[in-house]
Amino acid sequence: MRKSNYFILGFFLLTNFLFAQSVADLQRALLRLPQDSNRVLQLGEIGDAFQTNNNDSASYYYAQAHQLAAEINHPLLQVDYLLKQGQIRLKIGDFVEAVTLFQRALPLELTNNRVEKLVLIYQNIGVAFLSSKDSTDAAITYLEKAEEKAKLTNRPQQYLPKIYLDLGAVHFTKGTIDQSTVFIFKAIEQFKLSEDWKNIAVAYLNLAINNLEIEDFEKAENYALNGLEYAKKSKDANYEAYAYRILTAVSSELGKQEVALNYAYKSLAHWQALENIYEAGFSNRFIGKVLKNQGKTAQGLSYLETSVQQFEQLEIPEQLLFSLAELGDAYVEMGRTSAGMQQLAAVETLLTNQQNQPVHHQNIYKLLEESYRKAGAFEKAYFYRLEHDILKDSIIQEERLQQINELETQYKVKEQEAQLTLQAVSLKQQRNFIIYISIIGFLLLGLTLLGFTIANQRKKINQKLRQLDQIKSNFFANVSHELRTPLTLILAPLENAIKKSKNATQKEDLTLAHTNSQKLMTLVNEIMDLSKLESGKIKMETKAVNLNTLLRRIFCSYESLAKLRGITLVFDNQLTDDFWVKLDVAKVEKIINNLLSNALKFSSSGDTITLLVKTEQQQLCLAVKDTGKGIPATDMPRIFDRFYQSERNTQQLQGGTGIGLALAKEYARLMDGNLMVESALNEGSTFRLQLPLVETAPIENAVASTIKAIPVAPNPTFQPKVLFAEKPKILVVEDNPEMSQFLVKTLSPYYRCTTALNGKEGLEKLQKERFDLITSDVMMPEMDGFTFLKKVHERELFSHTPVVMLTARSLEADKLHGLQLGVDDYITKPFNTNELLARIDNLLTNKKEREQIQQLQKKSSESVETLPLTAEQALLNSAESAIIAALSNPNFKVGDLAKNLNYSQRQLERIIKKLTGLSPLNFIKEIRLQQARQLLESRQFATVAEVGYEVGFADAGYFSKVYLKRFGKRPSEV
Repeated sequence: MRKSNYFILGFFLLTNFLFAQSVADLQRALLRLPQDSNRVLQLGEIGDAFQTNNNDSASYYYAQAHQLAAEINHPLLQVDYLLKQGQIRLKIGDFVEAVTLFQRALPLELTNNRVEKLVLIYQNIGVAFLSSKDSTDAAITYLEKAEEKAKLTNRPQQYLPKIYLDLGAVHFTKGTIDQSTVFIFKAIEQFKLSEDWKNIAVAYLNLAINNLEIEDFEKAENYALNGLEYAKKSKDANYEAYAYRILTAVSSELGKQEVALNYAYKSLAHWQALENIYEAGFSNRFIGKVLKNQGKTAQGLSYLETSVQQFEQLEIPEQLLFSLAELGDAYVEMGRTSAGMQQLAAVETLLTNQQNQPVHHQNIYKLLEESYRKAGAFEKAYFYRLEHDILKDSIIQEERLQQINELETQYKVKEQEAQLTLQAVSLKQQRNFIIYISIIGFLLLGLTLLGFTIANQRKKINQKLRQLDQIKSNFFANVSHELRTPLTLILAPLENAIKKSKNATQKEDLTLAHTNSQKLMTLVNEIMDLSKLESGKIKMETKAVNLNTLLRRIFCSYESLAKLRGITLVFDNQLTDDFWVKLDVAKVEKIINNLLSNALKFSSSGDTITLLVKTEQQQLCLAVKDTGKGIPATDMPRIFDRFYQSERNTQQLQGGTGIGLALAKEYARLMDGNLMVESALNEGSTFRLQLPLVETAPIENAVASTIKAIPVAPNPTFQPKVLFAEKPKILVVEDNPEMSQFLVKTLSPYYRCTTALNGKEGLEKLQKERFDLITSDVMMPEMDGFTFLKKVHERELFSHTPVVMLTARSLEADKLHGLQLGVDDYITKPFNTNELLARIDNLLTNKKEREQIQQLQKKSSESVETLPLTAEQALLNSAESAIIAALSNPNFKVGDLAKNLNYSQRQLERIIKKLTGLSPLNFIKEIRLQQARQLLESRQFATVAEVGYEVGFADAGYFSKVYLKRFGKRPSEV
């Protein structure tokens, strides 16, 4: 060791008074050691002594130990002290230096080949990349290497759980939420083996945040409660507080504001006891904000003031911005405008001092806009509205460029793989071509002769079948209408009664009735699915899916019911966890759900149900096996027949409608597969589903967010816009008296309602009286809804009156026919009352604004170029087509639309406003939302975010918000 290093060592020993005696003893021991390797260890012990309260000193001594180990050429000790230095850097947030130190240790340890050390090095590098959020792909690579090495150690259970937890975190950061969930479940399984309650709590809380991110709030609440239970079991107050914080956010999203407030109070109490000022500041701000939103501004003021003081004390400007903005808004609401303006000015000062603009600054701009508007400072409100929109556009543009770059990279890789595959296939095809041609020739000759023989018979049979099919289709359409209408009159009043009921017992009874009504609706839909299958109206909708993730999600949904009944569930996956296939996900999910629910129905306590997945001879094989009651031999030949019930009159074998297995069998055939059964009475049953195996490359979800972004759910309560001097008039055309009465009761608080029994009576009332909007059923006597709509649009006097179709006919062809006739909105029964009110309110608002614009244009003396009404309508149709063509482009603006149509932007704005009442920007947004609604209802995509991207919304949260405002319910509810 060089002399200069000994002088530095002496200096550090003198300047650390709290450890003077212990460090002095270590120094004296160091001077007595004859071997350099022992001196290295002694320097390391000095570093260990400083590690708990002085990171800089600890890092210094570890560096000295590493330097001496290098001088004496001791690679084992070099690795140990590089690893300790890197962990200190990781602890204080210097992630770049941490990665450098770990990577210096890696080649040395690869030579030493100590598997446990390699696990730690790979894991630490992965965590460093994860913490820096610099490269999630690099983090995954190193953590997977850590997993691989951990499995080679004598104690894999010591390392694997935390590695899985880290992999779950990095996949969350990357936005691959499904993959994150898989790894967290793996971690939970391992932690339970060692009864590590604290880390189980952490894992469940991460699962809650995953589901909060994808807006599955019920699951998020369940996982957060599990996390709270294990946090209490581990007696860790920190994670109890975090559990309460997550439950606060989840309850708020579910609309349980009082429950959320209660959790927030508990979270605040824990943070105060732990003296965690940072988290206490969050809780105080949330409580103050909720109380302010509830109209208890004076009560919430003290919490907001405390939050401001706490973030000022910690000198955290990012959080101080939000607390000051909420406090300023509270002052303004209380009428203390001067104090409010002072707080808002402080927010502006902080914004000026910050050079960069983080993503959440757009929320600050939104708060400032609203507060200044309340205070009457409209110029400043307008300024911050512009700032908000500019920042948001820049963020969307940046995200889109990043997505394009990622897609380009993926495309190049796939293109190379496809070329190699194509070459191999081409060689094989050339070898087999001659054989195939010969076989096909003989087959064609035989088929031609056979075809001539049966052609005439087939023609006659097909004609009869078409007639029967048409009769049957009409029958099922009528049955659907007759069933859906009374179900609407059951479900909608039940929903209203549940919301209004304050009696717990009564609410429980109403909820039971509502749940069973929904089950009845499911049976109606199954009957309709069977009829659609027969008529060929159900088509395949295949997409790539991670098979393990899909089946595990279905399987886990039955765990609580099985546990309640004392039945053991086993998931036997004989494929890799990352096994991707192309499937019709919705149909496979319906089949597996039916098989599992049947297995549970016919099993008792102590039985076992197994879900098996494997591949055999290019077939994907799924099996549900139970040790339950089994199926009698006499019932086996007809088990897949529609509406079949067992002929054995025993209580144990009764129940069901006979639809589920028949529908599952039909779905299997539609997918070119097969569904089979093996069973013996009192020994159990095995249902085997075989499908063509189509493997595919993994596809990653594009949903991304951060762990700290915990949103608050908007209030879905309907509030109509005040645009009319008196209540608007609505004509309700409905032949069912009970439905008509229900609609009038629902609409009367906001509108004046007049009823008509059919389209003919509706036309007569339109001749006598003007109405602001019309709602109409489709299937009615004397004149149906489509004929009525056509007659309305033929008459100039009321051709611009908005029309909403309310009908039980849910087929896509019926919707398309209505939209082609010019219906303004199409709602299928049963419907949500808030959704109906929101859609009517939007249509009336657009109508009012359209009339105002037309009046202004008539009064204006300015010379404006006008077009015939037919030409203007044609232009509007062309505009709609241009917007649909550019639907997935979020950067498509009004200027682009005008350029495509060869019109000036001003002229285009005048025509669109005249015909629709909407600005061109809102017209584009309306078309995006209407397309999104069709995609959601047809279930062509797996997530809400994918639908948003498809119609040009890069921000999933913003898409959900505007969809709720337009249609009265969230996209996830559809």
